[in-house]
This record gives sequence, C-alpha cells and structure tokens, in this order.
Amino acid sequence: MKLTFNLGVGVALHFVCLFSFKANAQTPATRAIWLMPTLQFNVSDSAAINLQPGWNPQQGMFFIYANSVLKVNRLLDINLGYLFLDLPERNNDESTFMNGATLKLGSRKFMLENRNLIWNRFRTLKDSKHYDRNRARLFYHIKFDHYKISPYVVDEFWIYLNEIHLARNRVGAGVSLAVVDKLNLDFSYVRQSDRSGDKLHLFFLVLIKSLN
Repeated sequence: MKLTFNLGVGVALHFVCLFSFKANAQTPATRAIWLMPTLQFNVSDSAAINLQPGWNPQQGMFFIYANSVLKVNRLLDINLGYLFLDLPERNNDESTFMNGATLKLGSRKFMLENRNLIWNRFRTLKDSKHYDRNRARLFYHIKFDHYKISPYVVDEFWIYLNEIHLARNRVGAGVSLAVVDKLNLDFSYVRQSDRSGDKLHLFFLVLIKSLN
C-alpha cells in the first residue's frame, strides 16, 4: 500500500508540472536528437551493468554513462551510475553521478514506471549543480509470436536542488520494440520546456544490446 501511494504521488506531481511553464512566443522552437547505443551485461538475474555513450550532433553534446541496476524485487530497482559530460565551448568537462530508484506497477497489458534520480554535476570552474530528475512512463504491451511492441507516454520534471525550483519539464511519447532476442530499440519524442522559457523538440533513439 505504501509503495502504491508513493508511486501515485510521483505521477500526480507530473500532472502539476505539465501546467507549470508559461509559453514564450518569442523563443523559436529548435530540434535535436540524442543517439544512444547501449551495451548491457547481466551479472545475475537481479543485477546488470550498462555502458551507454550518447551524442547530440545538433547541440554538440556528448556523454558516457556507466551504471549498475540492482533488482530488489519485481516492483523496485536501484540505480547507481556515473556520467561523463562533454559540453560545447566549455573549458571544463563534468564528472557527474546519477543515483536513484525505479518503481514499477502493472498488469499483463499496462505498466506504470516511475524513476527518480539525483543528478550531482560536479564542476571545477563553476559552482556545482544538483538536480532531482523524476520520470514517469505508462506502457501498453502488445505481444506477437516473435517480438513485443510497447508504446508509452512519458513526462519528466527536473527540480534544481541548489535553489529548490522547477527547472525543466519534458513531456512526450515513444515506443519500445523487442525486435529480436537480446536486442531492444526505443524511440521517443519529447517537448522540453525550461524555466527560462526556452522550448526544444527532442528525439531519442536508444539501441540496447544484451551481451548475455
């Protein structure tokens, strides 16, 4: 009951965040895509290690993300991760940590996933930044003989912990395809709204290959 309540609170916050940003007509919308191939190694039935580089050619951004996922039970995963971030036209790269947990609640057809990460961005030339990133996704599973398709809707909000205010919101939709054994393709689109009023149309293409 407590787990269901916490998951419900997280989802309710997303609906509040959908109406927390005012549109800025003077800011032109831009588009960008994140390309993120991922290698996954399953240490056991309850633990996995992932290595994921990411490249955004439109914004000139690049990262390398390494993380481990520990499955506590069928409802809860623990995430421990390190992310190296290379930003354009900046003298200092960033060593960052993203640790958190994912709650899952679902049935045979639907699954509600709520992931909460604390992102600590440690910087040498400027003040460090700290965010709470909370993402909710609602999946609908469609199974066929040899593959599975899971369309979903997604909403993610970022809270800037240095000053405790809402910094960013992403809302959109996507689809996850389990096309062949040990290979998964995930494609999604989100509309990103920042506290400054900037808008960005973001596309994510994620290819996940399991090594065992």
